[in-house]
Amino acid sequence: MNRRIFLRTALVSSVLWPNLSTAFPIYRLLGSGRPEYLKEYFSRLYRWYCDQFFDFERHLSAPEKAFAKQWLMDLHHWGVPLNSTQMFEHFLFSHQILNGKINSSRLALGSQFWSPSLKQKLIDLKRHRGFQVKFEEHLFGIGWNFEADEFKFYYLFNKPEKVKDPDLRVFSLAHSDSNWLQQRICSHTYRAGKEITKKLIIPMKTLDWTKINISTFIDALSACKIISPSEERWFFRLRSIFFPLVNQSFYPIVSKHQSEFHQQADAVVYSKTDPKIFYYP
Repeated sequence: MNRRIFLRTALVSSVLWPNLSTAFPIYRLLGSGRPEYLKEYFSRLYRWYCDQFFDFERHLSAPEKAFAKQWLMDLHHWGVPLNSTQMFEHFLFSHQILNGKINSSRLALGSQFWSPSLKQKLIDLKRHRGFQVKFEEHLFGIGWNFEADEFKFYYLFNKPEKVKDPDLRVFSLAHSDSNWLQQRICSHTYRAGKEITKKLIIPMKTLDWTKINISTFIDALSACKIISPSEERWFFRLRSIFFPLVNQSFYPIVSKHQSEFHQQADAVVYSKTDPKIFYYP
């Protein structure tokens, strides 16, 4: 490691070291939380993101805002717990690093229980967007990537064989042994009304680096495998984030989150050796 990289890494490490514990999942730090607290936490994070990174409020359409408002009213839990270190969250903000540039226009909202009011807002949103939900009885959430002009549906399946999409079911059944948890999420991404990608997210039961094709060290608590017909990625729940491999342009984002919320990135998605997406909270 050259001197510049070493000094930079040492500086970031020294800043983040006192708050190392904040790298643990937010629901483990703050507990289950009262619904009123969860709503306030999301609202504060949302307003801060709009001010600091990307103004979702300006880009969301009226039906999308109506959906998000009803979703927030119905929010009662951080997400669906899988084990002590893993959960399918009900909301995520993320920063995607691509070719040295950062895309912070990514937001996902999920719900395990869809109230009649939220279902109606989804119907209005589908009509507005011109989409059909493929597997509505398994719908878990929706997501936006405004810079890429992408819209996503997320589906939750509780058993490997329950995955509805035939292509993703093949991958799901191939990962149905004791190394993997039973629950899976499928994401389907659309652009201009057409499906462009679909992915399967499979949580690993216990972190086993012998089964992970990543050539760099990551201080992780748990891992999920992300499979699509064209590539394979890994989603890691982080224990700590101060590692020299982070793209330098991401440091200001780490610093902002650290100073405002005393949190490090909750998770990261890797493709071989490169960090691709950082998730909060």
